[in-house]
Amino acid sequence: AVAARGQLETAAWERRHAVSNLLTPTVTAGGSYTHFSEPFLNFGTGGLSPNATSATLEARYTVLGGGKLGQLRSSRASVDYAEASETASRFRTALSADAAYFAVLADRELARVATDRLRRAEEQLGVARVRVLAGEAIATDSLQLLLEVNRAQLAVLSRDSAVVASRLRLGRQIGLSGPAEAAPIDESVPPPLPLTQDDAAREMRARGPDIEAARAAERRADAILLAQRESYLPEITVGAITGAYDSELFPSEQRRTQLAVTVSLPIWNAGQRELAVSRARVDRDIARAERDDRERAA
Repeated sequence: AVAARGQLETAAWERRHAVSNLLTPTVTAGGSYTHFSEPFLNFGTGGLSPNATSATLEARYTVLGGGKLGQLRSSRASVDYAEASETASRFRTALSADAAYFAVLADRELARVATDRLRRAEEQLGVARVRVLAGEAIATDSLQLLLEVNRAQLAVLSRDSAVVASRLRLGRQIGLSGPAEAAPIDESVPPPLPLTQDDAAREMRARGPDIEAARAAERRADAILLAQRESYLPEITVGAITGAYDSELFPSEQRRTQLAVTVSLPIWNAGQRELAVSRARVDRDIARAERDDRERAA
């Protein structure tokens, strides 16, 4: 449950990052101070100086390319997957706690049954011994009953150990460092379920948490494949740089601004792009097969 909540928080930040990358530029501020052993022609002051300083502010925005659209779709599907996984995790955690609770009750009942079995076996052995003393039976007739007593004693020990182990498991499940006792349940007949089995199956196919998570994983894999295919498109970037240059620590002598539009068309990178597309396609096929299997399993 902790891991599922953490994954949901990470997916939310992935979504924020994708939206920010789509709408806002990247901004970088920088500065430098350089001292040379001999004076040189300083770009900022236009004279000879052993020092050179600069302070720049750069903004850059990718108009086309960079997998922005695929990243946006992928982040949306990641949030859906994380939400469905978190819901499924909460239900699985509750189911595990219920199972641990009923295991304690069941082991207690089985321990009671084992104790009753031992008591009956001891009574039958006592009756057999009395018959032997009365001359109505021989001693060897009670061997089978003695074996049953030993088996019943072993069963009692086993069931008592099972009760201890199940109480410890219940304590661990609900966050305790020691055993927990299960309160007895109401033995009255439970009310009927609010929906039929067919209705439950239809609802699970429509919006079961595991199935929704599988569908979101398929959408995410589709979006990642789209982002990898976007690497075949040209990348257009708009950038602006403003800076000050001087020989003093806080430059102010010369100020310059640059505007640039960069267009790059990827042609061949030794097959790395094709490898990434192939991996994304395989992951998409696997996610689709898992989604089909989850829907059939419903």
